[in-house]
Amino acid sequence: MSLTLELKPDYHSFEDKDKLAQVGFTHIKRYLKTLPNIIDVFDVQTDPKYQELDIDGIAILKNMDSTEERTFEVKVDTYFEKSNNYFFETISNSNKCSEGCFLKSKAMYFFYYFLKKEIHIFKLYDAQEWLKKNGNKYNVAKAKNRYYYSEGLLVNRDDFMKDIHVKIVDVRDGKFISGDDNA
Repeated sequence: MSLTLELKPDYHSFEDKDKLAQVGFTHIKRYLKTLPNIIDVFDVQTDPKYQELDIDGIAILKNMDSTEERTFEVKVDTYFEKSNNYFFETISNSNKCSEGCFLKSKAMYFFYYFLKKEIHIFKLYDAQEWLKKNGNKYNVAKAKNRYYYSEGLLVNRDDFMKDIHVKIVDVRDGKFISGDDNA
C-alpha cells in the first residue's frame, strides 16, 4: 500500500528551480574535473538531441590510448537533513502525464546531489530496473508549482543502497561549491 504525500518545495518558481539545477550542475562539473581520468565535461541540457534522452552532461574520459564518453543526469535535492529518502521522479508533468526524468533518462549515470552536502552517484539503468521491481513499496509524493505537479517515489536511501552500489562524495568542505556558480 502506498500513500500520496505533497511536498512543499524550497524553491517555488521555474526560475529558482532552473537556477538551483544550474548551480548543482556546476558543482558536479567541478567535482568531475578533479578526477584524474576526466579530460572535460560538457553541459548538454539545452541541446535538443540530449533533452530528448533526458541527459544533462557528458564527461570525456581518457582510457589508455582512447577517449570515452559517459553521460549523466543530475538531480538536485535540498532535503538531506529533513529526510532519509531519494525523490525519484516518475511523472514530470501531471497535465501531460509525461514520464519523469528518473524513468525516462538514457544517461549512464545518475548524480543525486544533496546541495552542499553529498553527491550520490550510481548507474542509472540498474537503479531504473530496481525501481520497477521495488517501487510499489514506497510512498508517492507530489511536488507542485503554479501550473502542474511532478510525481515521484520517496525511496529510503538505506533500502536503495542495500541493492544498488552508490558512490558517496562528501562536499561539505566546500571544495566543489566555492567560487562562481556560473563557471
